[in-house]
Amino acid sequence: MQQTEEFGITSAGIRDILRKTFNRVFPLILVLVLGGITIPILQEIKMGEKENLDVFDLIPVGIIAVFLLISIFRTKKRLEKIYSGYSLTFENESITRTAPMMPTLTIPFQEITQVKKTAMGGFAVIGSLRLNTLFIPAQVENIERVEELLIAIPTVTITEKSTLLEKLGLPIVLSMLLLFGAFILSDHPVIIISTGTTMCIVLIYSFVIVQKSKMYDQHSKNKSWISLLVMCSILATMYFRVFQ
Repeated sequence: MQQTEEFGITSAGIRDILRKTFNRVFPLILVLVLGGITIPILQEIKMGEKENLDVFDLIPVGIIAVFLLISIFRTKKRLEKIYSGYSLTFENESITRTAPMMPTLTIPFQEITQVKKTAMGGFAVIGSLRLNTLFIPAQVENIERVEELLIAIPTVTITEKSTLLEKLGLPIVLSMLLLFGAFILSDHPVIIISTGTTMCIVLIYSFVIVQKSKMYDQHSKNKSWISLLVMCSILATMYFRVFQ
């Protein structure tokens, strides 16, 4: 029987995770916010409702900036709580990840199909259900021992490949921004319907993934319902712009 080995994350490791997370995510959020503000303004200029930018256009920027600061602070506190209680356990021929506010995720050795070493130095343990990929941060204590245990699993070969999220994170954000721009600025019914439908499909897909996966905490699952409200808004806009 395999000896039980458990790993956590130190305070220094948690600080490093938060720093790298916000360094990667904040620029993407900033691009989305600036795009979301700029595109409707350009639409107003295009329709002749205004000639150029004015000081009142800065009001939504200020409101969103305050909202982002509050959101960043709350997210930081939530992630600190999750990672402070993070535990990775190797026992009974399986790997188990537990963390506060997140469902326990266990992957038996025989169900592991692939282990990827990420660009950040951590690992992505992929089981029979890709929805429940187990991510191991590089900041886990004694990460070298974790890698030894992963290598020791029969039939497992560690490959140094970027995860799908690492590869497609920025392209997906930019693609959604371009789709939104075309949806708002174009007057052609085909473009409006095609871009709107594509955005709705992406929103539904992301909602289902977040709800079914054990990779997300309950807070993220609750917030994912907002995507359905956005989808309803897109559908309503499509209807009034094309059929009215």
